[in-house]
Amino acid sequence: MARGSARGTRNLEAWENLVKATQVYFRFDPSDVSEAQRLAQRAVDLDPNYITARQILAFTYFDQADLGWAQDRIAALDRARQLNDKVLQLDPGSEGPYMLRARLELQPDLPEYDPEAALTDARKSVEMRPNDDPSHWTLGFVLFVLGRFDEAAAEFANTLRLNPHPYIFESGLHAVALSATGRYKKAVAEIEGASAAQPNNPFALFFRGQIEGFAGNYANAAGWFERAREADPASAQNALSLAQADDRLGRVDEAISLLENGPPQWRSVPAVRLWLGLSYALAGRKEHAAAEFAAFRALAPSWTLSTTQRFSARYFTPQFADRIAALSREYGVPDK
Repeated sequence: MARGSARGTRNLEAWENLVKATQVYFRFDPSDVSEAQRLAQRAVDLDPNYITARQILAFTYFDQADLGWAQDRIAALDRARQLNDKVLQLDPGSEGPYMLRARLELQPDLPEYDPEAALTDARKSVEMRPNDDPSHWTLGFVLFVLGRFDEAAAEFANTLRLNPHPYIFESGLHAVALSATGRYKKAVAEIEGASAAQPNNPFALFFRGQIEGFAGNYANAAGWFERAREADPASAQNALSLAQADDRLGRVDEAISLLENGPPQWRSVPAVRLWLGLSYALAGRKEHAAAEFAAFRALAPSWTLSTTQRFSARYFTPQFADRIAALSREYGVPDK
């Protein structure tokens, strides 16, 4: 990692700042990502052509937005895009910009939202660096979001083959994909092994919840999501997953309360507005549902049911998946 961090600079102080940034970045705690951002920005200030520093800096802004930590989601995503475009300009042969562009193309509130384009960019990053574990993980993630769980599991397995000491998000998502393909016991064993050294890591707790959800154990899933939320209360991802489990268990009022009372920045996260609208609809609060769906559509006018249906059809029971799809259509979300 230290050698890789030196790519694109001869400035020792800039390199030192970036090495420190990567050390804290991969903890994926809000304060640590902010510190990684500060250090990576310092590296860029010391060497404006330092492509690796710009790439890490871009990912810090993206993660803050993607996980619901950013105070201004769109501003953070725009900053990530600008930095990413500059890396591509400085080094067209770098795989990093294609990985991040794929993630940006999965954001429904951005003009470049296009899941199929995300798949193309993720595949390109793998073609450029076939021995790079983050490239395979990104491809696996896009396939996972598209509901292509068997293919995703295979790519995550490639990630683990290439990195025998994987980060929790690498081994964790492989375990989730295993559960999505019906290999629940193997999934539990993998996440328990991966999280043994950090049992209260919020990502490990979140992944365990997803594993239980794909296995149909929604009460267990809710328990794990609650623990993840306690470990990282700023994460919109943890709260959203808990609300989904609560709704599936018939605890609609709890889901509504959770999403209504989150920090202000969650109101700009499209998935939160969508699920709050669905929760209102499930509770029969039609006026509230209509208002929330209108807010969601304003945030993400390009969002369609096609992508989310492929995912939810395996995560939820068919009856519940069909019900939330029908409610989404009723409030104006198109199929394609």
